[in-house]
Amino acid sequence: MSEAVEQVDTQAPTKADGREPPYRLLNLSDVLAMPSPTWVVDGVIPGSGVAVIFGQPNAGKTFITLDMALHVAHGVEWFGRRTQQRPVVYVGLEGVGGIGNRLKGLMLARWPDLIVKKPALSNNDSEDMPMHFLLGESFRFALEDDQDTHRLIAAVSEMAIEKPLFIIDTLALAIAGNENDNEVMAAVARQANHLSAATNGTVILLHHPNKGNENDMRGGSALRGAVDAAILISGDKDKGRAWTMTKTRDGEVGTGGAFDLVPVTLDDASSDKSAVTTCAVRERLDRNPAVATRNEPTGANQKKLLDIMRAQFPNGCTEPQLVEAWRAKLPEDKRRRAKQDVKAALTKLVPNWLQRCADGSLKVA
Repeated sequence: MSEAVEQVDTQAPTKADGREPPYRLLNLSDVLAMPSPTWVVDGVIPGSGVAVIFGQPNAGKTFITLDMALHVAHGVEWFGRRTQQRPVVYVGLEGVGGIGNRLKGLMLARWPDLIVKKPALSNNDSEDMPMHFLLGESFRFALEDDQDTHRLIAAVSEMAIEKPLFIIDTLALAIAGNENDNEVMAAVARQANHLSAATNGTVILLHHPNKGNENDMRGGSALRGAVDAAILISGDKDKGRAWTMTKTRDGEVGTGGAFDLVPVTLDDASSDKSAVTTCAVRERLDRNPAVATRNEPTGANQKKLLDIMRAQFPNGCTEPQLVEAWRAKLPEDKRRRAKQDVKAALTKLVPNWLQRCADGSLKVA
């Protein structure tokens, strides 16, 4: 082979002939040398991509997300997990009038804890806080129109905001179309991932649960399959509240943390005005988040499956092992449905009663 030919072969492919250049295939050493996944919050929020935080109305989604944002903005440990300091961009589409009071309450209650973990914050001024807000303006993920996504990318670029943590509150108000339409939800996933990729950031979507299954997010399955992480917010003031990982690509499903929402008074009542109150997050390290917030299984199959796990697999098992144990207890004419019955019951038992580990195995919570 001549030197001239060698030079031509080693040059980068071009589109001179009108065709796309060939794909560049990586070898094993290339893949092994790739950097490990990074986290905004260790094991919870990935360093890039899209996450969903979902839960019933008044479960505390916005409070716990803003609390996380406050810690991330300053690189302070959150629920015992390291954070990577990132600027926060909060897109508020509902309840924007009360966002200021919510932040004041969180800062008033949490600032002493932040300072203990990071003493340099003691002289921090809110003007220097790396948090930015888009409030009172329309923002939509539209099926055939990426205009709002591009506008947000441009705003971040103009302010030189690097690797932002975006919070879209709430997804329901950011959807232009029917959330049960998979084509619509696929467009949401595509644009949210584009927002992440174009800014080297991470996008958190605040969402609501499925009416028939509070452990799953609402709407078409296209979004559920596309997100990198999903965090369920559950419980109430009587049982206690918790956040629990229901999906993660690189962490462990079923992990989480317990918390309370404690009242905070911003302004005392006077003769001419009512007291101004809000809430703040208080971590509860003394409480198991799964046990504190879970509801008793109601379905017959759920109860039977939980009994099998406790009796036969106290140290955990794989899903196929659980299916076989379930099948052995069925009449012969019903054994064909074993796999289907187990999968249906697991959707209601994970993560509050059963936890799915990183390797896919199951264990009693």
